[in-house]
Amino acid sequence: MFALFTVLTILLTANADTFNEPRLTTETSTHQTAKSILLNITEWIYLTTDLPSNNLTNVKDHLKRSIFINGNLARILLASSTIFNRPEYLEVGLKWCDTLVSIQNDQDTYDGRHAGGWWDTGYSDLYIADTGTAVTCLALCYDMAPTNSNRATNYMQAMLKFGEFVVNGTSTTPLCKFSPGCQYDSLGNNTETTKTWLLEDGSLGDGYYMHNLNLPSYTISTATTGGAFFAEMYSLTGRNDFKNMASNAAGWLLKHVQKNGTIPYYIYPPTTVPHEYQCTSYSAEAIIDVDLRGIMNPSINVTKSASKMIEYL
Repeated sequence: MFALFTVLTILLTANADTFNEPRLTTETSTHQTAKSILLNITEWIYLTTDLPSNNLTNVKDHLKRSIFINGNLARILLASSTIFNRPEYLEVGLKWCDTLVSIQNDQDTYDGRHAGGWWDTGYSDLYIADTGTAVTCLALCYDMAPTNSNRATNYMQAMLKFGEFVVNGTSTTPLCKFSPGCQYDSLGNNTETTKTWLLEDGSLGDGYYMHNLNLPSYTISTATTGGAFFAEMYSLTGRNDFKNMASNAAGWLLKHVQKNGTIPYYIYPPTTVPHEYQCTSYSAEAIIDVDLRGIMNPSINVTKSASKMIEYL
């Protein structure tokens, strides 16, 4: 829920030019309260979780090695390092990114190039959606690491390898080494491969879901990897392919905003469990990121769709 309020705040204040709202220039009591809460959360992460290990301590959650959960914790540290001028927060956030790079798995692309890379998401699964959250954090680490450092070089290499994996597929099923006997492909290795997880309409599939190759459009992977991560990669590299993929992903999300402001949870096989909050928060970040880069398709009315999302929240 905290993440939803964060998204709502960003929607209302981050892009004033788009929404024709004045920027807040003075610190209100609401800002002070939010900063106090943020500082408490940041100190807990910094002091008690051993985040750089990517194996959390002092938590009840059983997903202690989840790269998307831990990536979000690292993002809090990175943000707080700037907000509170605390370089020690930055260093711990960067150390988590160092660990993330070290556990990446290499993979040949579908056309046989040794150029791809992927991660187990932390629970014997390979989800493009969850990984998108982690690599978006990696993009922030790249942006905040010392210029021309080995760290920045390693971060960029890992991000490019994941981009290759998503866009240019794999010639063999990745081998699951996360836990004894785990496998991503229930039919056996090398039986389910793909040229790409990128669809012509701009959406993305989700890697290997329920132990099978997953190619149909998935809302969350389209948002986290297609929208947010590719927008970050365009910003960092200036490459037109990242620009076009991010713009198309955001366009796909905006086209699916419903009258009530929600975005459906498209996934195959389908589920009856509601995911309105997840779809709204992940999609909002992707839409904002693409719009702030100035690469949104000009034919799309961002304000109209975003206003519906705000009203829903």
